[in-house]
Amino acid sequence: MALENYFFHYIRKYNRSYPYFNFLHENNFKKIITSKIDKLIKIGDDIDTKYKKKKYIFSFDDGLKDHLFASNILKKKNILGIFFINTVPIIEKKILNVHKLHLIFGRFKSEEIIKELYSIESINLENIKIPSSKRYQLENALDKDHINKIKLKVFLNQNKNFFLINKLFNFFFSKLTQKKILEKFYLSRDDIIDIDRKGMIIGGHSHSHKLLSSLSFKDQNKEIKKNINYLSKILKKKIDFFASPWGNKKSYNTNTIKILKKNVKYHFTTLQNKVLENNYEIPRINCNKLKYGKIFNYKKNDK
Repeated sequence: MALENYFFHYIRKYNRSYPYFNFLHENNFKKIITSKIDKLIKIGDDIDTKYKKKKYIFSFDDGLKDHLFASNILKKKNILGIFFINTVPIIEKKILNVHKLHLIFGRFKSEEIIKELYSIESINLENIKIPSSKRYQLENALDKDHINKIKLKVFLNQNKNFFLINKLFNFFFSKLTQKKILEKFYLSRDDIIDIDRKGMIIGGHSHSHKLLSSLSFKDQNKEIKKNINYLSKILKKKIDFFASPWGNKKSYNTNTIKILKKNVKYHFTTLQNKVLENNYEIPRINCNKLKYGKIFNYKKNDK
């Protein structure tokens, strides 16, 4: 695939209930589309064609309800997009751990989170090392609170800390609130079918957004196949696209590639390679690198 690929997550409007949430504003997404309109690949175009001039394709991770808005904009402009979807929220009616963190950080200040975390486990923020793949987040941090949350996210995203994530989430959000969040947060089965009918590409993103490299071959196989088999079933066609959760070099391994080669044609990462080496490690660039792609500055509280 000889296309420059940018990936997106949250695309929404400011919500006072989540004043610190990190997202790309809908208005800026529209500006990105307008600024790149001549270079974006169209619905029906061959994604494997080597174009003489640079061409772009946008992809959207996690199966968020926000992506209905994105798909509507793309469809209106006849632009192709790829939507990578996790299936736990649909099949098991559960909020993914990665999003539990985003919701906590989006609603509460770091000092409130740290206070509750200290009642469970003692941590030292100064000792938390930020991976090179996350340094750009520190560079774009809005304030000290934001920096603290980046460090907390690194600490809590480690596999051994899923217990802490759930403890924090259940402390800050009641069961009733969690149920309401689940209903509005993710694409439904019908939403996915709708996006597919608009001419978009649907891809897998694993069943439960786990770090694939931390799983055995057997468990990786289950994570991947459960995900793509469900999507294939509801869309009544084979799923040929997959993006590993997180997507950096440490998030997948040789077992992941072996499984994917038997099940899909394309595997997308978040590697920053400029040159495509093969269709099983396709690089993608964070949308924050685009003009108008910066996260919404909640300090300005500008709707």
